[in-house]
Amino acid sequence: MALVGDDAARQKLLEENLDRLLKNLEASSPVVAKDLIPPEGVEGTYRVSVAPDRFSATVDLFPPLGGGKPLDWITLVDELNGQGFVALLAESLSQAVDRCNQGAPQKGILVAQGIPPKLPREARLEILFSLEAPRETEEPPEDEDSQVDYRDRGHILAVREGDPLAILEPAEAGVPGVDVFGIPVPVEPPQDVRLLPGKGVILGEDGKTFVATQTGQPVLDGAVLRVDPVYVVSSDVDLGTGNVVFEGSVLVRGNVREGFVVTAGVDLEVFGNVEGARLQAARDVVIHGGLLGQGASVEAGRDVKARHVEHGKVYADRDILVTQYALHGSLFACGSILFQGRKGVIGGSLEAYDRIDVFTAGTPLGTKTHLLAGSHFRVRQQLGGVRERSEDLEAQTARIGSVIKTTLARYTRDGRPTLPPELADRMEKLLAHYNKLVEEARALEGRRHALEGLLRPQTSNKGIIKIRGTVYPGVLVEIRGKKREILDKQRFVSFYLDQDQQELTFGPYQ
Repeated sequence: MALVGDDAARQKLLEENLDRLLKNLEASSPVVAKDLIPPEGVEGTYRVSVAPDRFSATVDLFPPLGGGKPLDWITLVDELNGQGFVALLAESLSQAVDRCNQGAPQKGILVAQGIPPKLPREARLEILFSLEAPRETEEPPEDEDSQVDYRDRGHILAVREGDPLAILEPAEAGVPGVDVFGIPVPVEPPQDVRLLPGKGVILGEDGKTFVATQTGQPVLDGAVLRVDPVYVVSSDVDLGTGNVVFEGSVLVRGNVREGFVVTAGVDLEVFGNVEGARLQAARDVVIHGGLLGQGASVEAGRDVKARHVEHGKVYADRDILVTQYALHGSLFACGSILFQGRKGVIGGSLEAYDRIDVFTAGTPLGTKTHLLAGSHFRVRQQLGGVRERSEDLEAQTARIGSVIKTTLARYTRDGRPTLPPELADRMEKLLAHYNKLVEEARALEGRRHALEGLLRPQTSNKGIIKIRGTVYPGVLVEIRGKKREILDKQRFVSFYLDQDQQELTFGPYQ
């Protein structure tokens, strides 16, 4: 029996008949069947095709011609096995060979079937609560005298006992496959997701639903899901409540009066005003009213949102959003400072690392207002602390060095110090302390250089100041150390630092 490569006889016969046909056509003589060379002794053949994924193989069978040797399915199976195929479909192949030997070519006969791998199922985690505080989608009323709706349910998300918090569908491993040659086809292990129930959360009976066991604020902290308690102050924070310090979130339904402090381990929300008081939160601070007074301050580990700021100070490690205006306030953000509505900033200063976006800046009367972008206030704070500590170390080492020098000079004989035993131990401790201070001073010097480098203009491309309305004379615009005092009223303008020239320039509002 001929193999695939032995189709040459059939091909040669076809070519000879074709040549004879062409010659007869050129001679304009009719071609009759007796003129064609009858095929004689051409054996039955086959051709094997393997699918690109190697999970199936098919065979084409060609019958013998001119009394040639027919296909033998047993021999065919042996030859296919010899080519490496496994798990052949012998019965199907036998039936196809019989049909072929009766003169009917067989095309695309499935002769071997592999086992495709079963792909793994990745773990899927569905969090059933919002991971971010809701943000305003509509501009607030422009009238600063409009009332705050105390019935607003607030920004601190709270769940109740029994509420589902998350569903974790576990990963399912795949099953390796085998191709038509018996070669295993591996599958990658699935990506798993790890989630553990923390305080106030249990895993439900179905083994995949995480359920709250107490009322509070859901928090996803890395791979741990917990519910922190929410402390609600239904009245003002004043003499009746005292200062409020709570490890979870704090919600104040009234005002925070002058001189009081509210500290939250997670989020902090005040429905009224903050009047000369101090707020601190590890994450977000939301003030539905205003921040009022010279002594008023807010410090947040993430975002701060307030209706308006008057003379207060705001520090945010991410963004600050003011929905109306700031009057002689000081606002510092490691991200951006954004103003909604058609008001803006009057007096005071804004400092943001990324972007400042306001409607108006300054007043027609030339109120001094400072807008600073591209500056990281936390870096400046650290640098100030480093410099202050360096000055303190310099003073200490100078004082201790003077004492050491004076003491050694007093007890030096013939060029060699001869300290009394009672002083030698003290001097040794003093020298050790002096050396420790010197080492700390050297470390601080390196830290100081690193922080100063972060504040240089060429080390960052951050900083843009955008005015959607009007910027008035009296406003000082500063980006990464480059300053520009506004002398003429300008509208719809953006200020930025030209990267090539390192000069503060401006263009249309974008």
